[in-house]
Amino acid sequence: MRTDNVRAVLVTAPLLLTLVPALMLAQQASVSGQVTDHSSGRPVPEATVSVVGTDRRAITDAEGRYLLREIPPGRIQLRASRIGYQSQIQLLTVSPGQAVTVNFEIAAAVVSLDEVVVTAVGEQRQRELGNAVSKLTAAAVVEEAPIVAFSDVLTARAPSVVVQRSSGQVGSGTRIRIRGANSVSLTNEPLVYIDGVRVESSTNLISVVTGGQSPTRLDDINPEDIEAVEVIKGPSAATLYGTEAANGVIRITTKRGRAGRPRWNFYVEQGLAIDPAEYPANFTAFGRRPDGTVTSSCTLILVSLGSCVQDSIVSFNVLEDPATTPISTGHRAQYGANVSGGSDVLSYFISGELEKEVGTYELPDSIQDTLRAIRGELPDHMLRPNSVERINLRANLRAQVLDNADLTVSAGYTLSDLQIVQNDNNSLGILPSGLFGTHSRSVRGGWGFRLPEEIFAIDTRQSVERFTGSMNGDWQPFGFLSVRTAVGLDVTSQLDAQLFPTGEVPVGTLVDGTKTANRFQLFQYTVDLGASATARLGSRLRSKTSVGVQYFRDLATGVTATGNQLPAGASSVGAAAVTIAGETTTERITLGSFIEQQFTLNDRLFVTGAVRADDNSSFGRDFEAIIYPKLSFSWVVSEEPFFPQGNFLSSLRLRAAWGATGLQPVANAAIDFFLPVSVSDVAGADRIGVTLGGVGNVDLKPEKATEFEGGLDLDLWNGRTGIQVTYFRKKSTDALVSRVLAPSLGTGTGATGRFENLGSVLNRGWEGVLSARVVDSRAFQWDFTFTGSTLQNELLELGEGIEPIVFGIQRHAPGYPLGGFWQRPILEVNDANGDGVIALSEVVLGDTAVFLGGPLPGRELSIHSGITLFNRLRLQGLLDYRGGHVRDAGTSWFRCSQIQRCEAAFVPGTDFSEQAAAVVARSQLTRAGYVRSAAFWRLREASLSFFAPQSWASRIRASGITLTLTGRNLLTITDWPDLDPEAQSNQSANFGNIEFLTQPLVQHWIARLSVTF
Repeated sequence: MRTDNVRAVLVTAPLLLTLVPALMLAQQASVSGQVTDHSSGRPVPEATVSVVGTDRRAITDAEGRYLLREIPPGRIQLRASRIGYQSQIQLLTVSPGQAVTVNFEIAAAVVSLDEVVVTAVGEQRQRELGNAVSKLTAAAVVEEAPIVAFSDVLTARAPSVVVQRSSGQVGSGTRIRIRGANSVSLTNEPLVYIDGVRVESSTNLISVVTGGQSPTRLDDINPEDIEAVEVIKGPSAATLYGTEAANGVIRITTKRGRAGRPRWNFYVEQGLAIDPAEYPANFTAFGRRPDGTVTSSCTLILVSLGSCVQDSIVSFNVLEDPATTPISTGHRAQYGANVSGGSDVLSYFISGELEKEVGTYELPDSIQDTLRAIRGELPDHMLRPNSVERINLRANLRAQVLDNADLTVSAGYTLSDLQIVQNDNNSLGILPSGLFGTHSRSVRGGWGFRLPEEIFAIDTRQSVERFTGSMNGDWQPFGFLSVRTAVGLDVTSQLDAQLFPTGEVPVGTLVDGTKTANRFQLFQYTVDLGASATARLGSRLRSKTSVGVQYFRDLATGVTATGNQLPAGASSVGAAAVTIAGETTTERITLGSFIEQQFTLNDRLFVTGAVRADDNSSFGRDFEAIIYPKLSFSWVVSEEPFFPQGNFLSSLRLRAAWGATGLQPVANAAIDFFLPVSVSDVAGADRIGVTLGGVGNVDLKPEKATEFEGGLDLDLWNGRTGIQVTYFRKKSTDALVSRVLAPSLGTGTGATGRFENLGSVLNRGWEGVLSARVVDSRAFQWDFTFTGSTLQNELLELGEGIEPIVFGIQRHAPGYPLGGFWQRPILEVNDANGDGVIALSEVVLGDTAVFLGGPLPGRELSIHSGITLFNRLRLQGLLDYRGGHVRDAGTSWFRCSQIQRCEAAFVPGTDFSEQAAAVVARSQLTRAGYVRSAAFWRLREASLSFFAPQSWASRIRASGITLTLTGRNLLTITDWPDLDPEAQSNQSANFGNIEFLTQPLVQHWIARLSVTF
């Protein structure tokens, strides 16, 4: 009997063990319900409903409904939250196997401490973080604002995030600075992540001649596919992102499907692009010399010297005359569709879009007619030399592969063809030829260097094919343990092609024809593994421990080819008589790991500490891994029992964070390498030789940025007003500075300097956000957001024995901002003889160059306001201010003092300060008169949206119809003397801040129709 009992136990025990999980699941409860808007009663989609203290959460569908499974029985707190709403908590008790219905009505709010953001350790609530994170709901921005490129989503929407669009040309890039500039020698652009993987976002990605403009890979990203953007601003927040995160991090989350029926959205945009600039005329003066001979260029300088007497002043404006101007109206079109839906087990988001934009340049009609009579039909690139056509495709899938695990797969594909016009610092540019033109249409048609048909004959293109893919997995094997993975690849295939057709560009050897075709492939690999374990240490204290390992690999390869002396009609490198080829390869690898410990008291006091260690292939061989520490604190004071409760002060949070991160050296800075050179032997025969191309530094280490930030978050009048104030102080040490090498080292045509960790840079400032929902009724809503920031940038030291680094009229000098402008100041201007002409002797200059100002805005403000009427009409606008910085008015400098075409060079009585600036610059004494304040106010956006009644939509079986009319860059108020206070002739330059013959930012007027089924 005893044997039989044992046998029975052995047989039945495994069966019982297999039933335990099922029995446990059977005892667990489920909670479902709906989340609606308190004011309108409408469903709130994409809200998060979670069980407080656990990782159990669900996202509401388009109808605001949610379902939470596997809820342990007992007393729980259920929280509903969404961006732009106050979170709401309900207490309930669930019994084993019970199905409970819980509905929420959440009220709109401008601040939510329970808003979820994505961090290096996974999703966290704002209340847990000791640092400020700017989160933008990109999907809502795109619906109501004139968003032409991804960078428009960021512009003027987050404090201390300066986005500078470089030009009004289609395809021109942007420069982004977050909390100032940290590095003297390395990039100051932020890192960019899409769905958990790093992506290429460089700004200097073109290898052929353009004059200064280059596209940015950041604008390959389709704004229509983005759900949210989070900006992690400094080292105190970005420690766990590692050695490349000193300049901040931009995290982009693309749209996801939600459980429910398929939801289709179709949209179409049509718009116009208008160049708002008033281009200046080209002047000259006819006069007589003392010997009686006639001169056609009797400038005021010559008049003051007695070298001529003016007879007449004439001018012509080739860029404004309707018969000669190449500036017309551009147009853009966008057609797109997306579908989302699915179930709790599998959800999807799939989208496709076609975008076309043609810039504002067009070959004048009179020239078209003349050329057609000679040549017949003209190529498209000659008629409209600036355009882009882009296709974006995306598919995102989320699968619940296990009850406690899900997998999200994201794939984005971009195919684009960009055609770039010559401009900026370029004698082949259309604006240089127009602004340096002649005084009469009878002289070269009014044009300067080149004619429009010669300039527009140049065919400059960049073709890009790009794929970004990622897999993100979340697994919760136990209630206390969660594991996450992110693996992905961003690969870009880029072709830069440029053709100077034979006989059409009469400039030097270019008249014989030249073709360039440069192919590049850029790879970014990401592997990110992490785990978090939570534990309760008593009834009030909670612990969360997170660990992670990350691997990043950046690989860039390129093959360049140029062919000179092309046969007539040929357009390939292979047809050239002379060819030149080259090849490049650059690789960088980073391996990092971290551990983070967080303690939580009563879900309102959070203390977090972390350490990260990184090794990188760019470090010197004698330098070991770098360590980055982090410590943060967050306290929701208003939830403490002692805090007085009232309607005025709804919530108060104090926060502080300290942390460090770095910036890796350039790929080959730590190694010695050689470059090939052509040499001749004693017999005069050509031979191959080598020269020292670079002298490495075996002790080279990354730049290290350490930051403290502290601040508070206030919620007033029951969530109707929110205030966020932050102070930051960021210091970069071990900054890389190039020390000049002795010529005796034999570097020849190779490196003349070696990077060493010598410098130190300081950035500090204040940030503020004030958001308010002033009126919130069913008939009328009014909301506004005010953001502002200040910045003080200072180079603390360059290193022993290093003189200030001078480039042009800018320099890096200790004690002053990086890239500060230095010139001899103009102290006094006095028209002593009263003749209305300023002579050189009537201008008093300082003896030495002095600091005139820095290139980075020291003050930034933006005001966004929106009014909604009867839930049918919404009017919104965005006003942007930047000031506290100076720029180089290079266009005026060259027109007035060098080539002498401006009014101040010829017309007596012209503003004396303008005359003085031209006189002293002409004599090469100073350019101080052209270093001017670039402060401006700009009406960045305005829009009017109409939401059609449901009865209208039902007629076409749609669930919603929205018509939006928008405008961008509608008004600029500034004292800037040139064409645009924001346009930049070379946005890839780290500190250069000059407008030199650059097309101003254009106005966009766009109509958008969106229909949802």
